[in-house]
Amino acid sequence: MPTSSPETSRTTRRTLIGAMLGLAALDARAGNGLPLSGRQSRFVWFEPAPSMQPLMLWDLKQRVAPLVPPKSGTLLVNVWATWCPACREELPSLAGALPVLARRGIEIAAISIDTKPTVAVAAYLQGLGATRLRAFHDPDGTLLSAERADGTSSPFQRWRMPLTFVIDQESHVRGYMPGRVDWLTGDGLAVLATLSASSHF
Repeated sequence: MPTSSPETSRTTRRTLIGAMLGLAALDARAGNGLPLSGRQSRFVWFEPAPSMQPLMLWDLKQRVAPLVPPKSGTLLVNVWATWCPACREELPSLAGALPVLARRGIEIAAISIDTKPTVAVAAYLQGLGATRLRAFHDPDGTLLSAERADGTSSPFQRWRMPLTFVIDQESHVRGYMPGRVDWLTGDGLAVLATLSASSHF
């Protein structure tokens, strides 16, 4: 298991219609958080939005793996752990959503902050059927939360689990969604569509 920083350092038509119908209601509140029906989770905007700097993480074969901001589209950075019950539900959902999100220009990076060995993290994802996710390992979130090269604090702090951060094509971390989200529901797709259409992007 890595123990230190690497280097110095098929959706249905109903689902899609539901997403579009949700836009009108969500868009009016985009600046104050985006609620998901039946949940307490709200999208929290960062104002001003900090930039994302490249992160040198580990992949699940224990190799140094860079995570950089997207050059186009949107990047979702999902922070999770094997001990998080909500993560166990969300990770298969994220893996299942990959084709839909890709068509919308949205990528996913799933980062485990487990202190367990990397091989255990990989086995956990395999057990969930979520091996299609682009996964990384950052034991205890050390690299995610570290102070950045310019002396500023990292935007990838941990308030609860899971957390999904949204990064735009201009390398801005626009905010985060706390808690589990099913991105293939009408509400989940509506949130993404609102984010993409929002004046914040």
